[in-house]
Amino acid sequence: TMVENFPIYWISPKSPPHLLINADVDFTLQQHTWDFFHVLYSNGVYVDTARFENTDHFNIKFWKNDFPQVGRYVLDFLKKVCKHPTSYDQFRHHPLN
Repeated sequence: TMVENFPIYWISPKSPPHLLINADVDFTLQQHTWDFFHVLYSNGVYVDTARFENTDHFNIKFWKNDFPQVGRYVLDFLKKVCKHPTSYDQFRHHPLN
């Protein structure tokens, strides 16, 4: 079925690090992000989450000019995981901490 093809059902401890980004007004997608986060985290996959104020699902794509903090966050995430590609566990992040 279509549901079986959703990425959340294919997560394993061998999955790569994930960065899950939400716009401030992404109400319907925030629950999907949390569900995905918990499956990744429970499988020991390094996962980071970020929500950016004053953005919505459509304007966040203009991060280069209007929301440079989004680009900086993505670059910082990439630097972190590329610097330590085999030791993600030291970076495990739970957004509720």
